[in-house]
Amino acid sequence: MTTNYYRADIDGLRAIAVLSVVLYHALPSTMPGGFTGVDVFFVISGFLITGILADQAVGGRLSILHFYERRIRRILPALIAVVATCVIGGFLLLQPGDYQDLGQSAIWTMAFLANVFFWQNTGYFDALTDTMPLLHTWSLAVEEQFYLIWPLAIMGFWRWTRFRSAYFFGLLSLISASSFAACIYFTYLDPKAAFYLPFTRAWELIAGGALYFTLPSLSSSYLGKPIRLLAPWLGLGLIFWGMAFVSQDLPFPGYNAAYPVVGTFLILLAGGVGRNPVSAILSTQPFVFIGKISYSLYLWHWPVIVYYRHYTSGTSPGPEEATGLIALSLILATLSWRFVEQPLRHAKARQTTIFAGAALGTCLVGLAAYTVTSSQGFPSRLPHEAYRLADQDTMWTWPCPEKRAFSEMSRRRCVIGTGWDDADRHALLWGDSHALHYAPMVDLVAKEAGYSVLLYDSCPPYLDNTHIFRNRVDLPTYSAECGREHDELMRYLHQDEEIDLVLLASAWATYPPHIHASDGHRSIQSGLQLMREGIRRVADSIDLSHRTMVILTEVPRPGRDMIPCVLQRLGGVLREPCSFDPTRLDLATVERVHGPTNDIFLELANEYPRLQVIDSTRRLCDAAGCDTFINGEFIYRDSNHLRRNLEPATMRRIIAMIGLSRVFSSEQEAHQVSSTPGSAGH
Repeated sequence: MTTNYYRADIDGLRAIAVLSVVLYHALPSTMPGGFTGVDVFFVISGFLITGILADQAVGGRLSILHFYERRIRRILPALIAVVATCVIGGFLLLQPGDYQDLGQSAIWTMAFLANVFFWQNTGYFDALTDTMPLLHTWSLAVEEQFYLIWPLAIMGFWRWTRFRSAYFFGLLSLISASSFAACIYFTYLDPKAAFYLPFTRAWELIAGGALYFTLPSLSSSYLGKPIRLLAPWLGLGLIFWGMAFVSQDLPFPGYNAAYPVVGTFLILLAGGVGRNPVSAILSTQPFVFIGKISYSLYLWHWPVIVYYRHYTSGTSPGPEEATGLIALSLILATLSWRFVEQPLRHAKARQTTIFAGAALGTCLVGLAAYTVTSSQGFPSRLPHEAYRLADQDTMWTWPCPEKRAFSEMSRRRCVIGTGWDDADRHALLWGDSHALHYAPMVDLVAKEAGYSVLLYDSCPPYLDNTHIFRNRVDLPTYSAECGREHDELMRYLHQDEEIDLVLLASAWATYPPHIHASDGHRSIQSGLQLMREGIRRVADSIDLSHRTMVILTEVPRPGRDMIPCVLQRLGGVLREPCSFDPTRLDLATVERVHGPTNDIFLELANEYPRLQVIDSTRRLCDAAGCDTFINGEFIYRDSNHLRRNLEPATMRRIIAMIGLSRVFSSEQEAHQVSSTPGSAGH
């Protein structure tokens, strides 16, 4: 039954897998679906490891301890080298927050739980995934978690079925089908869970294992010749289809993971049946060599690219830079394979020595990572004035002063300004994360005016999931949730007469290309029209006969994360000098970005006597541009949000510049000052 002999074409297939991942990371436009190379690895791993385990089970030699010794020799030495290098390099290149995140991810990586860490810690307000040096180790964690169970399963399969009965193949099919069904289900319900967790990926490894058990019978059947002729070309086509056309904009893994999985299955099948042109090509020396170093290349290439991005303050590599980074990754991978992987993999050492060495190496790297984490990323490396810019969490820190339950609302909401029960006047601040970045300033102004403000932070106010929709691959339930919260708040406003002031804040310029009506058509112009109609519906629904509605426009967007360039000027981390001035934004660019949505708001202010516009965009700019430092403090958290940990004096200066205090003056005064287009700007 054994088919567990060396096949050069498998190393060639590894080369295709790793090169696709490397190209996707270095030059995404050349290989938009290159990340599917990981799925190729999963199938290969399942095929080879299942073969080893099954052969040993048949021969009565299957030992769990021996299996894990082999895994340690294969996986751990190069991983320790890469993680240790990342921890050392982070001291020179990473901001404290990013360095602290690296320390945490390193601990989880060494525990082979990186997939759980990145599942829990990648999202809207977390560091961008392309700045996390150990992100790629999630796939190692998935494999090792699978191999905690699979050897025991193989042992049980052999004992109960001898790998022959219909019961065995039925059970294997049931487990694989259940995992595939879970993969499809969670891809639409919770794509991050589907991507990172082992139970939604197990079917890919089991597919390789199932091939091992079916290959002998297929090789000897009349199907052998057709398989050898057709399967490799179809398999290669499916793999390259996935790499070329399965982009990150499509649901993944789900059905789209079937392209690399089935493709790999067919190539492995054809190569096991007999020689064929595809196997011959994959068995050539260049492919085989890349395949042999593929594990080290996978480990090294991503930190090389990520640290380049950090050094260049977030700049993605161009073709020339990418070529250099790939060449450097190949050099590091070759050295790692030759001097780390091979010697330790084949070293003559007792099993106890291997386990003790693995424990020692893991603990030393884990201890170094824990030191980084517990020190909060060694902020002492940075000048004092730079520390408040240390990471996105620090810059977003601003605790809600009061949480309160409201009728018709499914969860407790934040209340700012004066206490709700103590206030004479009540207001609503409604919007997405841009409502949140205005909240500290609204809190200051509302307290002075005796207002209590309900902070309803969820989605853009006009997104009702009835007339206006937004589909997001990463959050399949986003539009429905926005619609539910929109209806919830409308019900509350219809029954509550206390709120006389409604402020709307949103990342207005973000949405026009992405929102659509029930027909699904999307364009900037149709999105702008939908936004106009949506705000009209809000204005009509909340009854402006006894309420005032105020639209807060966006602050000028930098359009990029400028913190690295600011830190480069302040010192403390290793950075290439920035090619642009981070202290000022170009006025023409700002007006091009925000002009179309701001024009809509000014038109609506002319239609509705009790609709006002506070034009933060123009009030924070002058003819020379838009300053990013106010009161001597850099005001931005990222590409479009204000920092929430600004000094009170800086917040008061911004309040004065945009005229926010006027919102909470008497409705008549506020209307006279702010409702006309001329008064909304300079």
